[in-house]
Amino acid sequence: MRLVFAVSLGVMIASGVLIWTNKGSSGEWHFLTGTLEEINKVTSDYDIVYELIPAEGDAPRSFEHLAQILLIDQGGEVRGAFLGGTSEEGDVIPPAFLAEKISTLLTGVGDPLGSAGPASGFELTNQNGKRVKLSDFQGRVVVMTFFYTTCPVNFCPLLNANLMQARDSLDEPLREKVVLLSITFDPEVDTPAVLKKYAKERGFK
Repeated sequence: MRLVFAVSLGVMIASGVLIWTNKGSSGEWHFLTGTLEEINKVTSDYDIVYELIPAEGDAPRSFEHLAQILLIDQGGEVRGAFLGGTSEEGDVIPPAFLAEKISTLLTGVGDPLGSAGPASGFELTNQNGKRVKLSDFQGRVVVMTFFYTTCPVNFCPLLNANLMQARDSLDEPLREKVVLLSITFDPEVDTPAVLKKYAKERGFK
C-alpha cells in the first residue's frame, strides 16, 4: 500500500528545510525569495499530497523534521511530490531514490513516473537580485524544495548532503540538465542579500 501524507507547507516553518552544497558540487542552484504575498501564493499552490519516500534498509521512521521535494519535468509537469524526513537517529531520504527518479525523467529509462498536472508558475527573486520564473527552466528537470536560512542545524546537514549526493551522482551531461530551486519560507529575514551570502558560503554565486 502506498503511504501518502497531505502536508500543509505553511506550518513547515517549525521544522524547516535547508538546502546547501559545497564547492565540490556542480550545477545550477537558485535560492529564492519574494514578498510575503508571493511566497504565500507559492506555498498555497504546492499544498498538495506528498508521497512518503521509502527508507533504505532499516532506517528509522522519525519525523522530527520533514521536507517536501518536488520534481518538475522538462515540460513543466509535476512528476513527483515526495515527503522525507531526517533525525539524529538516521536518514529516510535515500539519495539513490531521488537520483533514480531524476534520471528517469532525463532519460526515459526506469519505472515511469505519473503526472500531477502542470506545475503552478511563479516569479520570485534569486540570491543575485534577479527575477526568476519557473518557466525559465523549461527543458530541464527542476528539483524544488522549501527552506529558510535559520533552519535547525541538526536537520539540514544530513538532508542537504543527501540531495547534493543525489544530483551529483548523475553523469555530468545529465547533472547539467538539473536545476535546484530552494524557496524560503521566511522572506522577511531571507532577503536577496542574505541568500547571496548564504549561497556564497556554499560555493554558489
